[in-house]
Amino acid sequence: LQQKLQPFDLRKNFALKVTVIGGHLNGPDDPVVHATWQAKDNDFTVPFGVLQQATFTGSFYNNMNPGMPHKDPNSQLALDTLTASFYGIPVKMWDVRLLNLSYPALDFRLRSDFPVNLLNNIFNNTFDFTSGQASIDLAYHGGINAADTIGHNLTGKIHISNAAFTYVPADFDFKKGNVELIFDKNNLILNNTTLSTQKSDITLNGTAANFMNLYFTDPAKITFDWDIHSNRLVFDEFTGLLSSSSGSTKKTARTNNNRSLQNINDKLQYVMNNSTAHLHLHVVDMLYRTFSAQSLEANADLAPGKIVL
Repeated sequence: LQQKLQPFDLRKNFALKVTVIGGHLNGPDDPVVHATWQAKDNDFTVPFGVLQQATFTGSFYNNMNPGMPHKDPNSQLALDTLTASFYGIPVKMWDVRLLNLSYPALDFRLRSDFPVNLLNNIFNNTFDFTSGQASIDLAYHGGINAADTIGHNLTGKIHISNAAFTYVPADFDFKKGNVELIFDKNNLILNNTTLSTQKSDITLNGTAANFMNLYFTDPAKITFDWDIHSNRLVFDEFTGLLSSSSGSTKKTARTNNNRSLQNINDKLQYVMNNSTAHLHLHVVDMLYRTFSAQSLEANADLAPGKIVL
């Protein structure tokens, strides 16, 4: 059990009760073990970071199927409703189950509603949110480590409304954004997302097939397929986004010494810098310096350091 639960830890003591029934500790007929515990305002380390001020109750059984041996494959670790703070973001989790401790599979539901600027605590080197609201409603089933062969399935939505933010690597401002991310097991769907800058408007819809598994195993292979519509696109605003040398910014990104946060943010930046995208553009009115065009239709392939029209 200690080996399987190595990615998890609690900083403070917690209340524990264990019942051991029958069997022999050194024989083939292991005893039935039932454990329950209670944690309050604890720091709970999980594979993706630290859940601070976590409060929950939980249990462990090694006889989920009474007809099977009392071994790791027949074991389950369960948490009841968990409330915590994930780097300032309030989260609520329930139906948390760690199944089959020989090849652990994790199940949970997660929900949160919060001011979107709290995301700056996580994505501080990529996005700087100044206003807006975010809501999360997700269900997960999959491995607890990146290399787990059972995969990583995520379903549910992340919705961001009325957000003003800066894309930090290019020091590029969006004055209003509404983003809806839909997770369909392995796939990521961008649905009816609208962005506006000082002079341009954009509506995006698209998919990234097999996003979840590639995100954990080989993020450079993620391919986005976006359908982009704009009534007015002032191309001068976006040249910094297309530059491979846009790493310098006027704004200094906040730093954070927490390695797990850096991993999340670094992986997001890696995906954005190394993935490929197929864009299908439909622009009513496009402007670039002294050039103007109407009814623009184009397909563009974006790869690191390369744009093909």
